[in-house]
Amino acid sequence: MESVNAARLALLVKAEGIRQNFANVPSALSSTAIGTAFICAAVAPGTPAIAWGGWAAAMCVQLAIRWLLLRAYLRADPAPDDAPRWGRWAAFGATVSGCLWGLAIPLLVPTDASDALFFVVLIVSVLATTAGVASASYLPALFGFYLPSMLPLPYFLLQEPQGVRLLAGALFVLYLPMYVGFVLRIHRGLIQTIRLRLEKAMLADELEQRTAIAEAATRDKSRFLAAASHDLRQPIHALSLFVETLKTELTTPQQTQLVHRIEQSVAAMDGLFHALLDISRLDSGVVVPRPSLFPAQAMLDNVTLTFAGVAAGRGLRLTVVPSRLWVHSDRVLCARVLHNLVSNAARYTRTGGIVVGCRRREGRVVFEVWDTGPGIAREDQKEIFKEFVQLHNPERDRSQGLGLGLAIVRRVCELLDARLELGSVPGRGTRFSVAFPRTSAPATDNPPVQAEAADNPIAGAVVAVVEDELQIREAMTLLLGRWGAEVVAAGSGAGLIAALHSGSGGAPRIPDAILCDYRLRQGESGIETVARIRDEFNAHIPAMLITGDTGEDRLREAHESGLALLHKPGQPKALRAALAALLRSGVEAG
Repeated sequence: MESVNAARLALLVKAEGIRQNFANVPSALSSTAIGTAFICAAVAPGTPAIAWGGWAAAMCVQLAIRWLLLRAYLRADPAPDDAPRWGRWAAFGATVSGCLWGLAIPLLVPTDASDALFFVVLIVSVLATTAGVASASYLPALFGFYLPSMLPLPYFLLQEPQGVRLLAGALFVLYLPMYVGFVLRIHRGLIQTIRLRLEKAMLADELEQRTAIAEAATRDKSRFLAAASHDLRQPIHALSLFVETLKTELTTPQQTQLVHRIEQSVAAMDGLFHALLDISRLDSGVVVPRPSLFPAQAMLDNVTLTFAGVAAGRGLRLTVVPSRLWVHSDRVLCARVLHNLVSNAARYTRTGGIVVGCRRREGRVVFEVWDTGPGIAREDQKEIFKEFVQLHNPERDRSQGLGLGLAIVRRVCELLDARLELGSVPGRGTRFSVAFPRTSAPATDNPPVQAEAADNPIAGAVVAVVEDELQIREAMTLLLGRWGAEVVAAGSGAGLIAALHSGSGGAPRIPDAILCDYRLRQGESGIETVARIRDEFNAHIPAMLITGDTGEDRLREAHESGLALLHKPGQPKALRAALAALLRSGVEAG
């Protein structure tokens, strides 16, 4: 591969040298035409017209041919592979021109015309010296012109070894090799510059190609993850619903313990899928921050509520330092970052404790999580933010997590433009800090927030379920029925509408809420199904999509629909809370 690249680079360098030579041809042709006119004017009084006229005519012919060659080259704009052929024609044209200039003295200058001789020598020397620099990018054209035009000069000057001619001839003998060495150094420097520029361009192209390959691989991974996880989420989602329903049927401690173990296994699978979903959603760009004002203490209270029992169960001290600071950022995403950091600290800390707090720094609120865990070596501090990296879990014990928590933290911090820092001393502990924008506390005259109703809004509600997976549909029907809902379920939108119209008494039942799978069979979309049901009853019925998709396009489409969204596999308590909120929103809207 390297030899192929080297050969390709050599060809590109040669093609660029030829291109630069052609770029200087217009100046060379103009100089040749002017020099020809001046020489003819200088030698015409003492030279037969047939001699200088014939020489001038030959010059005009070669000028015309080289001009046509230049036009053809510019029109063709040849590829690098075809450039050497054009280079040979350019070298041939330069050689013909050089030979004609070399014949100027024997054809045009009488032996006794010293003034004419030195004038011709001057013109030829200037043209040849200028051409040497202008054609330095392509040596065949350079030497094709320079040598035939310059080598005859010292020869004719030394024909009569007297005074000035002798000195001039000797000077040319010394000058020619010196000038050739000078031009070769220019050539090497110019070629090196061209080579470096082309190498840089090739590296940039290669980097762009590799980046495109990496991006394509990421997209393929996301598509595979979306396809595979959707099919795997369906039975897990049904399993979690059946387990929740089963819990209400069991009475003995042995049965309860068995169901509890099953529930733990389902929760472990659910945690894996939700972590993968978070990674996929963050990579696909469907997560849009929604900044708001909130107190830092709310985040800290959530830490206490979530992790106090966990820390106590592991014999750790959890210290949460209160704060009066306020934050301006996305409350949900900030909570996720802090939750993952504290969860990571609790998972790997064996003895001692965890301290969580925040401080004011440079217009930001910096949340800090300190632990007395094993610490992280400096060479590993970047690795831990990659997916599935667990430094202290070589056995891949599921109870120690999946290695996705810190990867999600890094992505969320990038999304929120939050400054994430890590400091650690192996054997002594670790400190994570995340800085969010700070703001002032809002005015205190806000109206009080009404407490949620204590009653169960699900009881007695008519809930429409559209789900094409029979197991999930049955599980949701059983579970929602246990919660007191009247469930109407079908595998498609048309089937649900038919079921709603076939109620007792002949009057259609208008559902209080719709729970609809996002991807139904025969290409039916949950968004379209919800719209169809609403149109059927001419009512804006509260609706929620339930999806196991992680594909970028599908997630973005689901979020842009404006419908509530619940991901499979979901915990029954999450489904219950979401459905209750959906029903309350319908009551408030009514």
